[in-house]
Amino acid sequence: MKVFNKILIIAFLMTAVTFGQLKDEGMKRQAMLHMQAGRYGEAIDLLNKYISINARSAEGYNLRGLCFEKRSEYEKAVLDFRRASKLAVDDNEIKRNLQRTMEVWHRILYNRIDGFKREIAIDPSNPFNYLEIGKSYRWLEEWALAEQWYDEYLARDDDASPDEIIRYSIILAHTGSIVKGEKILKKYVERYPEDWRLWSRYGYFTLWLGKYDTARNAFTTSLGFKPFFKEAQDGLDLAKNEPYVTLAQPREFERVDRIYPIDRYYNLLRNNPNDDGARFSLIEELLLAERFQEAYEQMNYLAPNYEGVPSYESLRERVETVRQVQKEQKIEDLHGLLKDDPQNSDAVKALAEVYSANEDYQDAINILSEYLAENPNDDELQFFLAQIFSYDRQYDPAYEHVLQAVELNPENPQYNLLTGQLEVWLSKDPESARYHLEKTLQYEPDNLYALIAMGTLNFQTQNYDESQRYADKALQIAPDDPDVDQLLSMLEFLKMRVAEDKLIEQLNYGRELAQEKNYYEALPYYEDYISKTSPTPDIMYELADVYVGLERYDDAIAIYDDQLSQSYDPDMDKMRAKVIYWSGDSLRALDEFERLVDDDPSDLEMKMYLGDSYAKMQQYPEAKEIYSELLEVAPESYDIEQRLDWLPPDPEDESGFSRTWRNFTNYLFSYMVVSPLGYGFTDDLDFSLVYGGIGLEIGLARYISVGGTWQRGYLQNDNDRLHYTQLMGHVYIRPIEEVVLSFGYGEVYSPYAIRQPVVQTGLRYTHKEKDRLTIGGQYIRNDAAFLLYSPYLVRTRLLGEIFSLDAEHNTKYGLYLSGLYQYILTDDRDDIPDNVGNNFRAKVGRRFYEELLLGYEYFFSDFRYNLVYYYTPQEFSSHSLFAVWQIVDDGIWDFRIGGKIGYIPQSDYLLRELNARVIYDVFERLRISGNAFWGNTFRDEDGYTSASFYLTAFWTLY
Repeated sequence: MKVFNKILIIAFLMTAVTFGQLKDEGMKRQAMLHMQAGRYGEAIDLLNKYISINARSAEGYNLRGLCFEKRSEYEKAVLDFRRASKLAVDDNEIKRNLQRTMEVWHRILYNRIDGFKREIAIDPSNPFNYLEIGKSYRWLEEWALAEQWYDEYLARDDDASPDEIIRYSIILAHTGSIVKGEKILKKYVERYPEDWRLWSRYGYFTLWLGKYDTARNAFTTSLGFKPFFKEAQDGLDLAKNEPYVTLAQPREFERVDRIYPIDRYYNLLRNNPNDDGARFSLIEELLLAERFQEAYEQMNYLAPNYEGVPSYESLRERVETVRQVQKEQKIEDLHGLLKDDPQNSDAVKALAEVYSANEDYQDAINILSEYLAENPNDDELQFFLAQIFSYDRQYDPAYEHVLQAVELNPENPQYNLLTGQLEVWLSKDPESARYHLEKTLQYEPDNLYALIAMGTLNFQTQNYDESQRYADKALQIAPDDPDVDQLLSMLEFLKMRVAEDKLIEQLNYGRELAQEKNYYEALPYYEDYISKTSPTPDIMYELADVYVGLERYDDAIAIYDDQLSQSYDPDMDKMRAKVIYWSGDSLRALDEFERLVDDDPSDLEMKMYLGDSYAKMQQYPEAKEIYSELLEVAPESYDIEQRLDWLPPDPEDESGFSRTWRNFTNYLFSYMVVSPLGYGFTDDLDFSLVYGGIGLEIGLARYISVGGTWQRGYLQNDNDRLHYTQLMGHVYIRPIEEVVLSFGYGEVYSPYAIRQPVVQTGLRYTHKEKDRLTIGGQYIRNDAAFLLYSPYLVRTRLLGEIFSLDAEHNTKYGLYLSGLYQYILTDDRDDIPDNVGNNFRAKVGRRFYEELLLGYEYFFSDFRYNLVYYYTPQEFSSHSLFAVWQIVDDGIWDFRIGGKIGYIPQSDYLLRELNARVIYDVFERLRISGNAFWGNTFRDEDGYTSASFYLTAFWTLY
């Protein structure tokens, strides 16, 4: 069980790490794909995220540098290649990238310098040219020349911006012109007294000159404007030169009654690696704890983003100097003390601490072991040696020495803590571990690491409730501690495993019920399991079998559709087809079996089902053909002869030619409809739209037809007429009888005026019972003149789009409901802003007689902007009463008239409208339909009248 627990913990940690790495790698691969496609901006966005997660990876900086290079952003490219080169010193490719980019960039900079020098020769008084040369030399890192040209710039422009002075201060820091920089910064902090950056830089220059009081005042002033400005905070610490009082910093498992600063900052950085403020603070604490190597590593982490920043460079110098000099000096001094007095325990401990802080664990172990060989009863150093062995992951010798320490001082809580921890880590004697940890908690009830160790111990001994209790208490003390999180994760994983085992047990009982065909009782066990887990495809298919047993075919089919869309399984594909057949959906079943037989003509079972589907659809010749093929090869259990007997004989009155033609046209070119059409619209603003044309629709397959429309017409206002031609292609898809999907694409064209692509898509559902329920949606994209009907758009080109949703419902109780919503968009031009409009209409009515419908209509319209180019009402609304009278409907003629009268509150105006529709079936294959409209409403501060007609015919050729 102990081995299993260790494996469980390791697997959990490896899974988390691997997942994060895979995510990062996926981000990097996506960025490289963008680079290959030339989308460098998108690649940079991804690489910024990748670098924030992998700040120590040279590859991210190198790839981003290549992107910047391709975008000719050479300054950023050089910076990234330098960062990458520092992280991967031996990578020749990065070195070549850096060298290549620097050569190009430097060549550009020298050309810039020459160009601005020519400008200076023309006009020596323009300070801008001197500034640009100074910037170029700064980028070239020729600091002395940069300082010279900045001086020339400032001599001609006494009103430089704070940004330029900040850049100038970096140059002066490089050239060592500290006195000069201090004078200039003093002048500009007086000129810009609220710029905290200038105050901070002024603080550093005075600090370097030894003017500590002035520096402290400058940093304090900076922080008064920007309280958490890290550069100024660091400078103030240096200027104060205050000693830091701290205790020796133990390792993670040594912490007793508080979280030490180093550990707190490490925790912050685990949660947010980009918290540079916490990292700078961590470095200060590491220096105080004499953990110089760690401080040095943290400085290297910050280097790519902070090189050249004075506060960073100052801190780096401190770290490197203290790391080398103080370490060597302290070691030398301590060895001198031990040479004079080999039994000096304080010197032994101090020397071991120096070695340990620099992770020179073996040197520390040698020093302590040599001393303890002569002084085995020094419990403090026995414990310290155990700690150092633990630091070096040498847990067995650590355990030997901590046992000696605890034997010498059995009441010391730290000794008992480390003893108990090592016994947990080494899986030694659980009762002894419990004794030592409880002794620690007796003295220190809130000792975080004793609580974590007790939680882990109880987990190992399968006392999960106690383990949870200790974990919860540890969570209250340190909610962000990673060791607490790990313990809670183990417990949560265990709970999930126990719960899943229980669910599997219940599922197996449901499976037994299903095998006994007790589907009704089995179903709740499957549904409960699936609702609480992420089920495998096999379990979902088992549930589908249960649904089939309950004859809930639609639910079973939905499962098959979903699972097969995720992962194809040929056997389940066949099973889905059979369930569709059993459900009674003959059309879809036929399509499925045709597809499966095409994929595998040797599959006899699918062929048999195909024949059965043909027979069910009364396509008897096709069924007979399939059964005849199977007769010689199918097993007897298929009863092919019986199936042939079930087929009706061929109709005696059907000629051979007719039968052949019917079979040929059954799918391809099954029908052809020609539709001539005409349309006209006019209003009292002298706008007219008139066109005529013809449409064609041809059946292409069982559910698909194609067609096209051609129109020729004109747009007209009071002084201009614009002729146009529109040609479109259409595809109509009817997956079921009630649903039609339409897709249209074409172009409207007028010489030297219009050449606009036209898009028209729609989806419509119509209930089997005529006019009972219709729901539809449509999208149209065209020149706005054909959508918004305005005289001002005849010669003004504007792109328009309309999204519309509509529904109409006639209930069997005589209630009528109707709704329409339109969302209108027009694109912007230099002189016309883009606009958005909404139209909403709702109708509710009742049929008082079969032929008479009366009701109420509400209409609302609103546009974002009020434009002169077309009608753009602002919060327009109307309330109307409408009526529709069906005058004739005898199967040949269908004639109805309608109208409405309403009130417009906004303008105190009565609106009126009349409309008529007539349909005439000339003969079986020819229908003529016409619509006419006349209306009067109020718009643009006046009455508005319009009229239109539409005439079309539907001629089914075959």
